[in-house]
Amino acid sequence: MQVWAQSVVAGVPDDLYWASTPAEVAELLDAIAERESRQEREAALRAGLVASEVRNTMRQKDSDRVWQAGDFVKKAPVRLSVEESIMAMRAWAADHNRKYKA
Repeated sequence: MQVWAQSVVAGVPDDLYWASTPAEVAELLDAIAERESRQEREAALRAGLVASEVRNTMRQKDSDRVWQAGDFVKKAPVRLSVEESIMAMRAWAADHNRKYKA
């Protein structure tokens, strides 16, 4: 029922949902989420463009940096593979144990 509810919220018509396999529904929901994420990023970049223009008009001299729209947009988190996550956790644990070893 949760997947059906997500489909309804995402705007998937009932007849399309019930005619699709679970894998097709999952792909459809992933595509919708990706589209919405891209639209949000584009909206954030438009806002960043305005912010960068305002900031750049207030620059003091050529020594001040020129701001870009992306400077005002939160960066997407880096996705690590399982192996990279394990390596990062082991490195953190080794560092932690080294600092707090009695």
